[in-house]
Order: sequence, then structure tokens, then C-alpha cells
Amino acid sequence: MNQLLDTASLILISIMVVLVWAQVFMRYVLNFSPFWIEATARYLMIWALLLSATVLVRRDEHVRMDFLIEAFPPRVSKIIGVILSLAIFAFLMVYTVFGLEAALANLNVRDGSIRISMFWPLLIIPLSGALMFLNLVVLIYEMIFNRSAA
Repeated sequence: MNQLLDTASLILISIMVVLVWAQVFMRYVLNFSPFWIEATARYLMIWALLLSATVLVRRDEHVRMDFLIEAFPPRVSKIIGVILSLAIFAFLMVYTVFGLEAALANLNVRDGSIRISMFWPLLIIPLSGALMFLNLVVLIYEMIFNRSAA
């Protein structure tokens, strides 16, 4: 699953780069700038970022201050790691639920430039939250039982 998410993120970033380069070319060479490119590139960037974040959670490479955790003995570091992961777990539950509510609340709201339902750009919030949640469950299990990824 994570390899697919990593690949999807790379594809979204690649499309975004091509769109932005096309917009720059058209704006400065052809004196024409399509209205839809900026919003599309912005939404692609958000989707790519949050899909990548799910993979980083699984790899245990999310943002934190490792030097503080590593300052303690291994057993204490492991306990701190589990506690921090449980805190992230609680945050992801809230993030996913409120993200789903936000997406559903904006089902009939349209983007000003590309006129798509704001549900689609906002859908990445609960989707990424659920995927991070799954990855974190596996990570916590491995931390507690000293297992590594298969």
C-alpha cells in the first residue's frame, strides 16, 4: 500500500511541475495564462504532500525531535516513542473525523476558479488521516513487540 502511495505522490508532483512550467511558458511567451492551472497545481501539491505523510508515518520519519528521545536509555526511549505515537494516534482520530466533516460540509461549495466541488480537494484530509492511522497502528505494534517490517 505504501509503495502505491509513494508512487501516486510522485506522479501528482510530476503533473504539478509540468502544469506550473506550462503556465510559466504560456504566461511569459504566449501572453496567455489558463485560469485552471494554479488551483489544480495547488490541489495536486496538497494531495501529494498528505499522501507522502502517510508513508512517512509508516517509516517512523514524521516530524519530531529525535535528539531528545535518543538522550535517554533504550528502554526509556522506547516508552517515550510509544507514548508519542499514542498522542499522534489521538490527534489522527480528531484530524480524520473533523476532516471528514469538513469535506462533507463543503460538498456543495465550488472552487472559485475551476468550479469543482470543494469536497474533492478536502477529501484528502480524512483519507490521509485514515491511512496514517493504519500505518501508525502497525508502527505501534512493531514498537511494542520489537518486530520489524516484513
